[in-house]
Amino acid sequence: MRSLTPETDTRRIASLLPSLFLVLLVSVLAGACGGGDSSSKTTPTTAGGGDYKTKAQNAATKLGKQADALAKDMQTAQATQSDPKWAGILNSDADLIVAAANDLKALTPPAGSLAAVHAQFVKAADRLIEAAGFMKKSVETGDVASGTQAYFALTDGKGTLNEALAALK
Repeated sequence: MRSLTPETDTRRIASLLPSLFLVLLVSVLAGACGGGDSSSKTTPTTAGGGDYKTKAQNAATKLGKQADALAKDMQTAQATQSDPKWAGILNSDADLIVAAANDLKALTPPAGSLAAVHAQFVKAADRLIEAAGFMKKSVETGDVASGTQAYFALTDGKGTLNEALAALK
C-alpha cells in the first residue's frame, strides 16, 4: 500500500484537471449545439434583409463548425498529447476560426433589428477569435492556463453564436 502525502495528492488532482475540463467542454458544446430543425424555412426577401440573413446564417454556421472542430481536436489531443502532429492541427483549427470569424464580422447588416443581431454575431466572433489566440498560446508555450482560457472562451463564444443564430430566424 502506497502512502499518500499532500504533495502526491496535489499532483494526482492536477493531472486530472485537464481531462475534467475536456469532459466539461464536450458536454457544454453538445448541449449548446441542440437539436436540428428538419423543417425547411424560407428567408424573407425584403430589401437587403434577406440577403444579409442568408449570408449571416451561412457564415455563422461555418464559424460554429470550426469551433466544434477545435473542441473535438482539443479533446483528442488531450488523449494523445505525445503525438507532435496536434500542435499543427490545433494551430490550423485556430487559424480557421479567425478567418471564419472575420468573414462573419465583415458582413454589413441593413438598418433596424438585424443590426442588433449583427452586434451579437460580432461579440461571438470576437470571443471565438480570443479562444483561438489562447489556444495558439497554449500550443506554443505549453501553458495549461492558456488552454483553460481557450476552453472557456470557446464555450462562451459558441453559446453567444447560437443565441445570435436563434435571434436571426
